[in-house]
Amino acid sequence: MSSRRRRLAERRKACGLNQEGFAEAVGVDRSTVQRWESGKNDPQPWQRPRIAKVLAITSVELDALLVPDAFPKPPICERRTRD
Repeated sequence: MSSRRRRLAERRKACGLNQEGFAEAVGVDRSTVQRWESGKNDPQPWQRPRIAKVLAITSVELDALLVPDAFPKPPICERRTRD
């Protein structure tokens, strides 16, 4: 399961946009913005320049906003010992 992208949502809100307004500015459905912010989907490469423009940030800054809030922990390697 993916982790939320809180920084993306915070930047959107800092720009005075709700999900619906942001979706309209970018040219997608509100449900698409929800999936981006929940971490279920990534914006397509062709959508990223418009997202960056609407959020008034660079593409590098956008990449940083798209990093999930927390990375999943790697599985624990259980070593079996011989008795």
